[in-house]
Amino acid sequence: MPLTPPQQWRARAIDMNKNELSCGIPPQVSVLIISHTLNINPLSEKIPWEIGELMKLEVLQLFSNELNGSISDEIGNLKLLHRLSFFNNNLIGSITSTLGNLTDLVILFLHNNQFSGQWPEKGFSIISLSVIALTSNKFEGLLPLPSRSTSYYSIRTNNIEGEISSLICNATNLSFILLSNNSLIGSLLECL
Repeated sequence: MPLTPPQQWRARAIDMNKNELSCGIPPQVSVLIISHTLNINPLSEKIPWEIGELMKLEVLQLFSNELNGSISDEIGNLKLLHRLSFFNNNLIGSITSTLGNLTDLVILFLHNNQFSGQWPEKGFSIISLSVIALTSNKFEGLLPLPSRSTSYYSIRTNNIEGEISSLICNATNLSFILLSNNSLIGSLLECL
């Protein structure tokens, strides 16, 4: 997916769903949606680091493709981003700590990939993060705590272990918490 657009483009939102397009992305874009349904738009490359130069991007949805590789540190440059959807791909590696720079991020969908390692401590301290979906990856270690404003938190089918910290009770908006298929021990907290 080349990121060098024709200079005459004026688009602020681009939805390239259900196509087989390969084209540049203009820097003024605030919404970028590229998904793959029934083998349409089968992007099968790495997420280009240049995506971090799309400073006006508010929505980045590259879901249900065949993307591989890891998320580059440049993703942390997208300060206006409020929705990040990379689910149903073949992404690997640990999550970059620059994700913590995305203070306007509200929705984070990273489920159904091959991410591994421990979640960056700064990752969920984002106050605006309301929806966190990390199901079916290979995250490990102790349960990452959601932010206070999180209402939906799914980290099913990973390698999370240990007890659930009582600090999870600080997530006072939590309505849904999905923890199945991990190696958690201890008792369920009353606040849940």
